[in-house]
Amino acid sequence: MRITTLVICSLFVLACGGGGSGDDADASTPTPPMVATTMPATDAADVAIDTQVSVSFTSAVNAATLSQSSFTLEDADGNHVTAMVNANPMGATLIPNSPLLGGITYTARLSTAVTGSDGTPLASAYSWQFTIRPVAWHPGIKLENDDTGDAQSPVIATDAFGNMLAIWKQWDGSQFSVWAARFTLASGWGAPELIENEDGEAQFLRLAMCPSGEALAVFTIGELGNNSDLWSSHYDPSNGWQAAQPIETATGPSLSPAVVCDSPDNFTIAWVQDDGPYKNLWSRRDTPSEWTLAELLETADGNVQLPRMVVNADGTVLVVWQQNDGTRNNIMANWFDPASGWGTAEAVETETGEAKQPVVALDPMGNATVVWRQYEDTPMLYNMWAARYTPGTGWGTAQAIETASEADTGWPEVTADPDGNVIAVWDESSNGVRSIWANRYVVGSGWGTATLLENNDVNYALDQRVATDPAGNAIVVWYQGSNSIFNIWASQFSPDNGWSERTIIGVMDRGLAAEPRIAIDPFGRANVVWWENDGIRYNIWSARYD
Repeated sequence: MRITTLVICSLFVLACGGGGSGDDADASTPTPPMVATTMPATDAADVAIDTQVSVSFTSAVNAATLSQSSFTLEDADGNHVTAMVNANPMGATLIPNSPLLGGITYTARLSTAVTGSDGTPLASAYSWQFTIRPVAWHPGIKLENDDTGDAQSPVIATDAFGNMLAIWKQWDGSQFSVWAARFTLASGWGAPELIENEDGEAQFLRLAMCPSGEALAVFTIGELGNNSDLWSSHYDPSNGWQAAQPIETATGPSLSPAVVCDSPDNFTIAWVQDDGPYKNLWSRRDTPSEWTLAELLETADGNVQLPRMVVNADGTVLVVWQQNDGTRNNIMANWFDPASGWGTAEAVETETGEAKQPVVALDPMGNATVVWRQYEDTPMLYNMWAARYTPGTGWGTAQAIETASEADTGWPEVTADPDGNVIAVWDESSNGVRSIWANRYVVGSGWGTATLLENNDVNYALDQRVATDPAGNAIVVWYQGSNSIFNIWASQFSPDNGWSERTIIGVMDRGLAAEPRIAIDPFGRANVVWWENDGIRYNIWSARYD
């Protein structure tokens, strides 16, 4: 009887589960999500500056918990990198707002705020590191191999993705025609192609590129200064270059065009037209449906020269130029509003001396900076001046941005970053040597002190160009040398470290190199183009900075 009772009790316990099995316990325990892959990989080196940081998981997560606070990126000093996070149930991508810095090790972090689809958080915070490839200049390459004649006057522009176009004029044995080449991140520079072969000399080449990759090349065709007409060729990323067509056919010659992409795939052009008795400033717009009629942008008695044009993301356009009033040249400006069209020409400065060669930059907030050469009776030299335009206030008082008493300044260039800071560069002659100088305008502080970018007291430095990226980094390029040997040089600027030592681009002392032109894409990568003599003819060259 005692034995029977034990058996019954044992069977009862088994039937009732007796506290449960191991399998039943595992099924009721939540499983936290786990990281499956990361990009870049853990401890990856030589990572591109435009990299996007991504993570994937072994099981579905709650995408709403992947945010700018739970998925973060830090630099080597622990500074947070501002970024956007795009999430889905199986992972997320962190997209930095500005290019990452070359040579820096970054740490990506996931916090336990990230949960699975059932609300279970990561078992622990997760992090990994990677290092960005140091940014440097790469060896120059020749863009064309046509040995028929010289290639000169290159121009370059970029789209929002880092694809670039370059155009130049090339001698075919009887005249200069316009050629082009395209750079892509995947393939580099493509083969050159002829985009214009009309009767007459091609001159005054200009190029504008939209964020989408649409582009417009503008140039004059005809005898220089006599019966030259304004022409253009449109570039479509899907269909390539279209046949060149005339923009105007007025009796007098067309000169000095300027062009910008003013809204998605629209272009605005300004140019000088010799209407007799004066050279006037005209404009037309190229829209997807048609060319608008030409408009006169000023009505003063006096010759217009050297228009320069900039555009804002909302389609607002600003053009500046120099114009003679019968006594002196003045700096003038006019605005284009997408809603109301062109305004009335107005003076940028009211100084008594000669004002020449204006250049202009425009920031996303609509603040404009014009820089020009201003003649001053004391010390009887041209100095560098600037004026700022503020929306709602107008043009401020012009001021000198360098005060050298024994140096004559040359042609300026200017660029603005997205925060509104401005860099102006120019060449300056002193004791028979021309040097490259720069000054920076900082929002809230104003203009700083002019800085010498190179200290070579023997060779001439000329034809400087400057461009900036969204992070406020800038590159200045110029040519420098003496006699028949000139090289292309560059100096880089960063807000944290200032100006770098000058760096040679291409091969040292190969021959006469000149007319460097630069484009920087939104990720801080740059291409420079220039022409260089190989002992027989001028060729178009390019060097990459990434």
